[in-house]
Amino acid sequence: MVHGFKLIKKENVKEINSLVYLFKHAKTNAELIKVENEDNNKTFSISFKTLPYSNNGIAHIMEHSVLMGSKKYPVKDPFGILSKGSMTTFLNAFTGSDRTIYPFSSTNDKEFMGLMDVYLDAVFNPLFYSEKNILKQEGWYYSLKDFDSPLTVNGIVYNEMKGALASPYAQLWNHVLKALFPDTVYKYISGGDPREITQLKQDEFIKFHQNYYHPSNSYIFLYGNGDLNKELELINHNYLSKYDKKEFNNSIKLQNNYRNNIDEEYKYSISRNEEKKNKSFISINWVIEKSSDLKLKAAMKIINDVLASSSGAILKKSLQDKEWGEDFVSSFDGSMKQMLLSLVLVNSDKKYKQNFLNLIYEELNKTVKNGIEKDLIKAAISDMEFHLREADYDGYSNGLVYNFKILSNWMFGNNPIESLKYEKILAFLKEKVQTDYFEKIIKKHLIDNDHKAVITLVPEKGLLEEEMLAEKKKLQKIKKEMSDEDVQRIIFETKELKKYQTKENTKKMLDKLPLLSLKDIDRKAKRFPIVEDKIEDININYYFTNTNNIIYFNLYFDTSVIPEEDIPYISLLTDLLEELDTKNYNYDKLSNQIRINTGGIEYETTCWKYKNNPNNLQPLIKIKSKVIPKKLDKLIELVGEIISNTVFTDYERLMKLIKQIRSELDMEHGYSGESLGIIRLQSYFSKCGVYGDLIDGYEYYKFIRKLDEQFDSKKENIAHKLKEISEKIFSINNFEIQTTLEKKDRDLFKREAVKIKKYLTEKKEEKKNYILKRNRKNEGFASSSTGVQNVYLGANYKDYGYNFEGSFMVLNQMISRDYLHKNLRIEGGAYGAWSILNTSGFFCLSSYRDPNLAETLEIFKKVVKYINNVNFSQKEITRLIIGTISTVEDPMSPSSEGQLGFKMKRIGLEKDYLQKIKNEILDTNSKKIKNHRKMIEQLIENSFVLVYGNAKKIKMNKNIFDKIINLN
Repeated sequence: MVHGFKLIKKENVKEINSLVYLFKHAKTNAELIKVENEDNNKTFSISFKTLPYSNNGIAHIMEHSVLMGSKKYPVKDPFGILSKGSMTTFLNAFTGSDRTIYPFSSTNDKEFMGLMDVYLDAVFNPLFYSEKNILKQEGWYYSLKDFDSPLTVNGIVYNEMKGALASPYAQLWNHVLKALFPDTVYKYISGGDPREITQLKQDEFIKFHQNYYHPSNSYIFLYGNGDLNKELELINHNYLSKYDKKEFNNSIKLQNNYRNNIDEEYKYSISRNEEKKNKSFISINWVIEKSSDLKLKAAMKIINDVLASSSGAILKKSLQDKEWGEDFVSSFDGSMKQMLLSLVLVNSDKKYKQNFLNLIYEELNKTVKNGIEKDLIKAAISDMEFHLREADYDGYSNGLVYNFKILSNWMFGNNPIESLKYEKILAFLKEKVQTDYFEKIIKKHLIDNDHKAVITLVPEKGLLEEEMLAEKKKLQKIKKEMSDEDVQRIIFETKELKKYQTKENTKKMLDKLPLLSLKDIDRKAKRFPIVEDKIEDININYYFTNTNNIIYFNLYFDTSVIPEEDIPYISLLTDLLEELDTKNYNYDKLSNQIRINTGGIEYETTCWKYKNNPNNLQPLIKIKSKVIPKKLDKLIELVGEIISNTVFTDYERLMKLIKQIRSELDMEHGYSGESLGIIRLQSYFSKCGVYGDLIDGYEYYKFIRKLDEQFDSKKENIAHKLKEISEKIFSINNFEIQTTLEKKDRDLFKREAVKIKKYLTEKKEEKKNYILKRNRKNEGFASSSTGVQNVYLGANYKDYGYNFEGSFMVLNQMISRDYLHKNLRIEGGAYGAWSILNTSGFFCLSSYRDPNLAETLEIFKKVVKYINNVNFSQKEITRLIIGTISTVEDPMSPSSEGQLGFKMKRIGLEKDYLQKIKNEILDTNSKKIKNHRKMIEQLIENSFVLVYGNAKKIKMNKNIFDKIINLN
């Protein structure tokens, strides 16, 4: 027994180089896992099984609300304050369909223990029992300024879900779950439906917390090199020891009884100006067996890959010759009690539903009868194996990922440690390649499986407008039926909430939160030294580090050899590479070879600015790849094949791919708008911004739409143009290599890397001096598919003679985490708000899923007054500095380190640049921040506005805009 915990199991898990402990707390039955290793990026998480009983979003709103102050830390919004000033590499919480998870990661031992205490007090002793304004702020509330004003609804989660549920994919998914799991918690929208969120009351909110937030229903996770004894002592002494065991009847039953032949149709909203043709989503969805069957779960991932998700997938290939839809997507979910596989035909017409279903079953039966091509299975397994061994999780800490991996198995009563192992499962899958194992699974779990549902989503013109009008009338009716006393009460409660939101935390309260001192921060900045070499006139840039026996091979091609009018074709080229046939491979065979022999090849367009001349841009295509050393030669052969031998004249395939790209961009621009807004806004202020819009923003979207609409008449020109720019870009005179690898592999790399030369042309094109005229406008992007806004205001400080310094980042942290967070999220109800003040000169204030528009712009403009009036103590400045340091020193993967080192060298940043910036951050004080007031004032005065949002809201504020663009 260690601090009240009994050790149940201890196991060395070689796959993750960790010793894993499973404990049970004797007094409460709380379970705890510690994954112990040498990683200093430690993770803590506490999770609870939280089962919704309606669409009121109670679990989601509670996730927000417990983070708004606790008994020991009675601070308003402690997590906002911690995110403003901690060294955490991750700090957040998540609501799933059957669980709520509270994780954080930090590399600092002192902070890790302090934040663990904050998290535990938050979940067990939240302030919302006595402070009713927390539920109102985070969930929903009636807002009324005076007797004559209209009654409205506001709240952070309420607005968040208005944005989240605008997506047809989100709506389709919710209908699928409701159809397939009618007797389980999965039929509910755990995030909440705004129409039902407004039914949630304070008493049931408290009851939900009492029912689920108890140690006996908790799953505690620890990861990294922290002191296990101290961790267990804190958890037990400060919290668990104060509770007794509680029995929970919260098991999630299996959906064993189900209706046969479920076939349902639902509507989603499109603009009144849109055509209904080819806007339907047709899906078939199967419930598989329990997710605790780890072998079957792994096999289903392979089957999803083989049938639907990979480039050469069986069903995807069969559909490519049909005119039934513009895209075909699949998803496999193994996180619920039962697994679920979904296949979706995107931008179709419901008249093709039976054709689609017939083809699916014909192909499944044919696959079972004739067998799956072995290379398809091998490719899927190889891809899975490479990424499991690499353990690079796109910036997320390993601890966070491992926590998510084990939770399903753990919460459903199975051995969680098994979820961290993969060697036996990989061996098992490889053994089954030459058998009919996968075909039998398809037969049993798809062809003969009646636990399925066909769900079709069809477009309805103006549905969102009708829903918003109905909501407006409903609120008018509610107000009309209120007594004068009720109206007065709502007015009073609105004012009281505002008082609560604007009341400042006292110094005594703030002092309770853990805070590092600057002495706890290592002043030494990280360095990423690049070793240059030249072999046969090829520039090679090495970054040596431990890579777990992987070579990262990156090619950089200068695209300034392409005329300005053809820039969008560069991005189209990167979208098409690997998706078309080549001289020696069909595209599906090519995909198999890449996945069997490598860790994948990626293609991206980008634009860098030189330090000393930001108007002199460096546009590039970057080809990123990774491989184990013994297969480097094969990787180079495959990259070479793609860049030299891609066939652009398969017009049928080319047309399908352009339609698919358009379909994806239609979704991205029509239903969310985040990337559209920030990319487009940057085009107002710099050449790189204009370039970015042409390759990845609204201008690229317009380019793709035009190609799609004119394809039949322009297909030869399109193919010719792609071939032409490919030959110009992929030239021996036009590239550099950057590699991240271990020193032992340097000689091998030198021998093999030069072989890329034979795949490159010898074209020597003149580099173009792009004009890239900035088109500064105040633009409104109007969507009839969303009820909220993303609001942006921006400028470029380099236009006014200012140069970047480290204190800008502290100022940015202050504006984002203090001013915008308080005024737009806490008081305004927007789901998110942040600022950007980056090294390229770009300044931006923004909000996300915001119910307001003009009001938000007014808040943006008052930021100068805030800077002028704010009087932060040195302790608060220290908090901001620490938070800033955490944003610039997040742990990076070896590959990312190498790419950053190369970029710094390429754009002319000196070796000590990162040290200079870190010193300036650490030396920031209140006076330096105040000195930037004049710059911010100048930027606000000369700023431009961009809004993505509800069409009606934008048109109501048309005086703000020079141009309004209708997206649908």
